[in-house]
Amino acid sequence: MDELYAVNARAPLLLSQAAAPYLRRQQGCIVNLTDLHGTDPMRDHIAYTMAKAALEMATRSLALELAPKVRVNAVAPGAILWPEQGKDDFAREALLARTPLARIGTVEEIAEEIVRLVDDANEFHLHERHEGEILVSGTLGAQFIVWEYATAIAGHLLRINPFDQPDVESAKVAARGLLDARPAPTAPAFVESGVEVRVSDPALAASGSVEGVLDALWAQLPADGYVSIQAYVNRLEVPQLQGLRELVAADSGRPTTFGWGPRFLHSTGQYHKGGPAQGVYL
Repeated sequence: MDELYAVNARAPLLLSQAAAPYLRRQQGCIVNLTDLHGTDPMRDHIAYTMAKAALEMATRSLALELAPKVRVNAVAPGAILWPEQGKDDFAREALLARTPLARIGTVEEIAEEIVRLVDDANEFHLHERHEGEILVSGTLGAQFIVWEYATAIAGHLLRINPFDQPDVESAKVAARGLLDARPAPTAPAFVESGVEVRVSDPALAASGSVEGVLDALWAQLPADGYVSIQAYVNRLEVPQLQGLRELVAADSGRPTTFGWGPRFLHSTGQYHKGGPAQGVYL
């Protein structure tokens, strides 16, 4: 009970109070995630509904205290994702029968509502805006909260658990093993203007040119694929290599990640290992 209350009520209140001075200066906003059952109790979930009810009242109180500089709102989802256990077919049908749209909601719909509440950045800030982009305004603390939610939602859409770390220890062991006993370099498939080219599939090097190899690599991308650039070089000596990401993205026409090896294993590497097998690697 204490943990539920701390996570769902106490933490949002303390974060809001701590961020309030900065939000006032930037005319920011706070969006809490409450729950339909904060006002409509649910059997066998007393502690949870109490915590969400407290968060709803905290939202209302903060809205009065921080107005007019800071807007405070809450999104109260109903049925979004079925619990992994505890809802049989009969219970699900009964719930849907009480839902006006006769279906459960989606994570995307909740995300869109939150974005709608915070998507007023243009009113206070002037930035270059590109088609399809959404500008989100807020202080550092507010951004932490926004992007934690964004990470969870993106993980759901990508069908991965962003808080899971697949095979982290085995990857560390393998990386240490390579550093301790580096294998002899293999001969390049060819050399062009001082660039040694090595490939995992000999067919990629059939053209005999760097441009041809890259074209062949992009050709292996599925419609929803991505390119990963893994730079096993001294990042302090050649920081300009990061600019390859935008160049490769433009050339391949697909989303592109860039990571310094081997430390990318703790960032984009989590997706390479735990996500769908839809990438090509440079």
